[in-house]
Amino acid sequence: MFPIGNLSILIAKDFRADILSTAMNSVRELWLEWRALFLEVSDRNAFLRNKCIRISKNPWINTKLEKLMHRRDGLKIKAS
Repeated sequence: MFPIGNLSILIAKDFRADILSTAMNSVRELWLEWRALFLEVSDRNAFLRNKCIRISKNPWINTKLEKLMHRRDGLKIKAS
């Protein structure tokens, strides 16, 4: 369970005072700080995947030819 704040009972006067008491230099600086914190948390908690990328060594083999090759292989297996 994660605690979730109930914004319907937010005391606007206190909230505004807290916001104004923070050191707001500029919106851009706040955004960059929030973004850095968010990315740090997401990097810690996100699952990373490794993906293999194979460089095509045969540029003459296109997708149409690959489909035909797979069909041929399937028919060979079916025939045997």
